[in-house]
Amino acid sequence: MVNSEIGNKWLKDFDGWNKHKKLLNDRQPPTFNNRDIWFSSLGANVGYEIDGKHENYERPILVVRKFSSNTFLGFPLSSQRKTGSHYSKIHRNNKDSWVLLNQGRIFDARRLLRRIYRLDSSQFSKVVADYKRLL
Repeated sequence: MVNSEIGNKWLKDFDGWNKHKKLLNDRQPPTFNNRDIWFSSLGANVGYEIDGKHENYERPILVVRKFSSNTFLGFPLSSQRKTGSHYSKIHRNNKDSWVLLNQGRIFDARRLLRRIYRLDSSQFSKVVADYKRLL
C-alpha cells in the first residue's frame, strides 16, 4: 500500500517510493509538450506536498512549460472539487478536474508514465492566467 491512515496520522511508504524512484532514474524520458497531461510518478512526499497513488505513485500532471527535453514546470491535478485561488478548474475526458496551482514545481521527464490528454489552448490560457493571478 502506498499510503495508509492510522487514526489522524498518515503513514507514507517512503521505502517503497525510494525503490520505485531508482527504477525511474534509469528510464529514458518520453517526448512531451506544453498542455499535455500525463500520469506521472510523483512519489510519497513530505507533509502536505501532494502524493502519487497506487503502485506507481502516480497522479495526473499538466505540463505548463517545457524547459528542455528533460525538465518542465508542471502542476498536479485532482478529481476532487476544490475552491479558492490556489486551484484552476478544467474539463477533460468528459469530467472536471482541478489544477493544483499551489503544488507546481519542476519535474524530470523520466517521471512521465503515459500521456492521457492534451488540454485545449483556451483552457490552458485560463490555467496560466489563474497562476499569474495567484503569484
